[in-house]
Amino acid sequence: MRYLKNILKHPLVISLLVSCLTFLFIMGLRLNGRLEFLELSAYDWLIRLHPETFNSESPITLITITEKDILNQGRWPLSDETLTQVLSIIGLSRPCCIGLDIYRDVPVPPGAEKFEAVLTGNPNIIAVMKFAGEKNDGIHPPAALENMNQVGFTDMIVDPGGIVRKGVLFLDNGSDVFFSLALRLALAYLQTKGITPKPGIKNPAYIWLGQTTIFPFKSNNAAMWRLIPGDINF
Repeated sequence: MRYLKNILKHPLVISLLVSCLTFLFIMGLRLNGRLEFLELSAYDWLIRLHPETFNSESPITLITITEKDILNQGRWPLSDETLTQVLSIIGLSRPCCIGLDIYRDVPVPPGAEKFEAVLTGNPNIIAVMKFAGEKNDGIHPPAALENMNQVGFTDMIVDPGGIVRKGVLFLDNGSDVFFSLALRLALAYLQTKGITPKPGIKNPAYIWLGQTTIFPFKSNNAAMWRLIPGDINF
């Protein structure tokens, strides 16, 4: 017993015990989410340290509607006829896909029939919808594209503090799975490069896209989906 007491009084043993207790205490706090605020703050700080990059050869062209455009049209929302003209003009450049990030769950005359025709006649046009959750009824896509693969949601998960750190690729309501607008557009573009989604190599439940595997995070992970670094060139 005296020998054990002498060992416990040894500075090295005391240091090891204190280190183990401290480690267990910190791990307990982390598993309970008590350190999440500090971890996310550190993560945001590291992200802000990354140098901004600009790709002059980006295949993405963003067409926005400004306040000046609305004043020129003299109305908001824009009519179906105006959207039809815009989509037709953009289509002349033969883009691989067009993302329409304007909610249009009800017709805005005039031009409803022409708008419906341009949507159904161009499978590369992908319209936006809002996913129906427990606290909202969602927003339907244009009626002409209901239940078609030309629809994607733009819902985001907002963390406490109003910060968006996650990009959601899929949502489901228990019976159907919905794709995000960004994923629909990316898949349409990658298809022109010969890249299509396939079952994961190690786990068929994962998505294998080019040389990148997309797999769902567990419930205690920081993001809903994570990309394993690969070599996909958008």
